[in-house]
Amino acid sequence: MKIIIVGAGGHSRVVYDILRADRNVAVSAFVDNSPRGSEETIMGVPVIGDHDVLPEYVKKNDVAGFIVAVGDNDIRQQHFETMTDMGLEPVSAIHPDATISETANIGPGTVIASGSIITTNAKVGENAIVNTGSVIEHESEVGDHAHVGPGTTVAGRVRIGDGTFVGMGSSVTDYTTIGENSTIGAGSVVLDDVESDTVVAGAPAELKRRKEQQ
Repeated sequence: MKIIIVGAGGHSRVVYDILRADRNVAVSAFVDNSPRGSEETIMGVPVIGDHDVLPEYVKKNDVAGFIVAVGDNDIRQQHFETMTDMGLEPVSAIHPDATISETANIGPGTVIASGSIITTNAKVGENAIVNTGSVIEHESEVGDHAHVGPGTTVAGRVRIGDGTFVGMGSSVTDYTTIGENSTIGAGSVVLDDVESDTVVAGAPAELKRRKEQQ
């Protein structure tokens, strides 16, 4: 299947590097809203511009799928919804060095980076990121459009809400629930439930502020 990668920053290079090992997909181009030179490429693959060029490009090049390679959860979700509205199929990027239980469930459009471990009956939602070397233990759930940072350990039966970001090197103890659209600071130790739309940090993690409702 021919696909495009949405995003042309650092994370897009990681995603493309993962997808090069997947014989079921071929990356046709990168798409990015930032101004780009007409000859720009990433690892030999062209960067073709913003979403305005997509309808013609997709039709001309028989592109059927996509993956969003943007770290910011809100922006990644917006791009994901735009691309699915165009009728393109979300594909996942799962590194061959990741260890994923046969009983785990990985949603479409999700990135599972190198060295990650997803264990028994764990679930990762759509358009999410489980970054390098992270562990999602048994029966835990990572929501849609969430991002688990590098080197994070999520113990068993944890619930991480949609759109939540867990910073690198954090630890989340078992049976903990983290609400939607929250931010866990890097290196935090989460011992208690975290409300939605909040920022927590520290060891143990404590409330730093509440996010403004949109």
